[in-house]
Amino acid sequence: MSVTRAEVLALRTINDAFSHATNEIQKREVDLIRKAAGEDLILMTWHAISASDDQRIPQEDAWRVVRLGRAVSKDLDSDGPRQIGINFQGTISDGRTINVKVSWDDGYYVATVHTLG
Repeated sequence: MSVTRAEVLALRTINDAFSHATNEIQKREVDLIRKAAGEDLILMTWHAISASDDQRIPQEDAWRVVRLGRAVSKDLDSDGPRQIGINFQGTISDGRTINVKVSWDDGYYVATVHTLG
C-alpha cells in the first residue's frame, strides 16, 4: 500500500478523495480507502448498518470486502441519485457476494451494504 495514515487524514474534500476526471477507478483512490479501513478511519452509516442487519451481513464481512474485495466500479454522477464513491465486491463467510460502497463527506464512510443477485 503506497499511502500513509497522514495522507488519509489530510483529505479535506471529496475532490481530494476521488478523481472526478474519469469514471475509471484509480489505484490511489483504492489505496486511500484501504488505508483508511486498516486504520479504523471509515464510519459505517446508519443506513449501511441497517441494510447489513436486514440482510444478515456481518459487519466484519463488510469490512473484509472493503479491505480485500475487488474495487469494481466508481459512481461519479454528483447530480444523480447515487453518491460519489467506489463499490467493492466480495464473497462473505456464508458464500454470498456483497457490494460495499465507500464514499466521502468530511471523512470516508460506508454508504451502503447489500447482497448481489
